[in-house]
Parts: sequence; C-alpha cells; structure tokens
Amino acid sequence: MIKTEQYSGGYAKHTLNEFFKRSLENEGRFFKDYIETGQTVLDVGCGPGSLSLQIAEKVGLSGRVYAVDIQSQQFPVDHPENIHFQTASIYQLPFDDGTFDAILAHAVLYHLNDQHPALLELKRVLKPGALLGIRDAEFGGDVCFPEIKNLGLAWQIVETCFKNTGSDIFYGRKQSSSLIKAGFEVIKLSASYDIFSDPVGYNPKDFAFFWQDYLQRQGSGSGYTAEQISQAQTALKQWGNHPDAYYGRTRCEAVARKPT
Repeated sequence: MIKTEQYSGGYAKHTLNEFFKRSLENEGRFFKDYIETGQTVLDVGCGPGSLSLQIAEKVGLSGRVYAVDIQSQQFPVDHPENIHFQTASIYQLPFDDGTFDAILAHAVLYHLNDQHPALLELKRVLKPGALLGIRDAEFGGDVCFPEIKNLGLAWQIVETCFKNTGSDIFYGRKQSSSLIKAGFEVIKLSASYDIFSDPVGYNPKDFAFFWQDYLQRQGSGSGYTAEQISQAQTALKQWGNHPDAYYGRTRCEAVARKPT
C-alpha cells in the first residue's frame, strides 16, 4: 500500500490510487482474448482489483475469479458475486493443483528476487493445457522527453532503489527464457507502451508525483544524498508540469501454456 502521510491534502491519495487503475483493454489487451465465459481465472498480484473486476465481467456469472495479493488494504469493498479477493503469496498459493483455466500476473514477476519458484507455483495451480499471461517492466526500452536537469539522476536513483529491494526492472527481456525454464510452452510474445502524455495518454503529472513519492519513501536507502534526492524530486515535478512531457513505459508480455 502506498503511504502518503508526508503529503498534505487529498491529492496525494487520489493521485496514487488512480495511478494503479488498469484496463483490460489497455494493460490486459495481450491476454484478454484468452479469457472466456465460464472460466475459472486467477489474477495474482491484483492490487486494487481493477483488472480483476473486468475479468469477472468477462467470465460472467457462470465463471469465477480469484484475486490475490500479499496486501489486502487495496481490495475493493464492493464487487460482484463471482469474484473472491484474498491475501496470499505467489510462492504459496492456497489452491489445489489444476484449479485454473487461466492466470494473469500483471506487473508482478519483475518485483520478485526469484521468479522461478513463482512460475512453478503458477504452473501447479493451472489445469493441463491452460494459459498464463504475464506483463513486466523492461526499463531498457523506456522513452522520456524532454530532458530536464537532474531527471537522469532521478531515474538512476529509482533503478538503484529497485535493485536494493530485489526487483528486476529488466526482467521483460527474460520472460521467454524463464518461462521455458519453468516448463511452460511459450505461445506468444509481445511488447507495448504505457503512454504518459497530455492530452492523450495517462497524466504525466500523476506519473511524476508517483515517483516523487517513491523517492521520498525509498531514497534514503539508495546511497544517494538527501540533496541529490531532493534535486531528483524537483526534476520530476518540473518534468510532470512541462507541456511537452512524454513518457513511454515499456512492458514486455508473454502468453504461455502448461503442457498437457
């Protein structure tokens, strides 16, 4: 759960909550056509459940969606009858072998320091022949404009913070090899961008604010000085308010099948 105590007013909480809203038509496009009416689907690392709710609508009342995350604070209070939210670890899912027709893991695996046991656990709870869809960061393909003084420093600190937490923001390029290693059959690979730009795209101001908050929470353990972190936050704010602000955030995607 994102902490916002250090910021005053309602904008902070609103902005960070909005940042995590996802669309099956956008972020889930690579996998949505594999989700069918009547299926039992797992959304792992569901966060606030925006994708989970849309999957529940797609499978219909004859289907069932289980949405899990390691934290429950973001789970929606109101949701349809065919969806169940619960706290669980991707390394130890509370489901029997061969439970699911499909699993979606959106922006989950790159946060882990060891993807292999997680993929084995996902394969365990999939039915034979069922499909897994994953979408992960690939920082090497990101595009940012315009150049702002100390903005490069901001992304350097972000990268260091992710490394310190065990995340791999270059995992996107490794999806195929890690899936094959875990015994999956890779059937589709793709990539797409989340676009932050006005007037078309997600709000760059919100994007910049998210990373300002991230540096506020994580920067002290990065090895960078307080002054450098402050300079990076200022650069992010200046970029977010720039009329030409554009960020293309790379996401690599894969669809894989559990062998029959």
